[in-house]
Amino acid sequence: MSFHIGEKVIHSSFGFAEIVGVEDKEVTGTTRQYYVVKTKDMTVWVPTSDGPATKLRPPSTQNDFRDCFAILRSKFSPLSDDRNVRKSSIQTKLSSGTITALCELIRDLSFYKSQNKINDNEKSILERAVLLLTDEWGFAFHITPSQAKSELTKLLNESSAASS
Repeated sequence: MSFHIGEKVIHSSFGFAEIVGVEDKEVTGTTRQYYVVKTKDMTVWVPTSDGPATKLRPPSTQNDFRDCFAILRSKFSPLSDDRNVRKSSIQTKLSSGTITALCELIRDLSFYKSQNKINDNEKSILERAVLLLTDEWGFAFHITPSQAKSELTKLLNESSAASS
């Protein structure tokens, strides 16, 4: 997948961003071409030649989000009470980089939090996941991230009601 300068993208770890340049950089003796990607908080360099393993994807469309709304309001998938198993499950969803996995993670971790005490790392992951989702949601629907967060809360409440 190739991107162009000025294009909005989603970085799998850092969220909503923009391609601000393309540069050649030498790393460990090998020169490669990199996208210069500007997020809200930082600039990162992503190899242009990573192919399917790229950490960049186009922002989700409104139709993509409509599919995600169904995930967010659907019944949760239980997370393990075993901290290590739960951590592995959370990491798997985070590392996929897809919007659907992010929605599933938010739905499942939010429900788990409503029933159990979550640790500081899980709390941080949930907050970060919500931020990543609402930034992209805001872009797709031309609303503020806080409006998207409000809508997210409503959908999660529907999920909780469906799970009862």
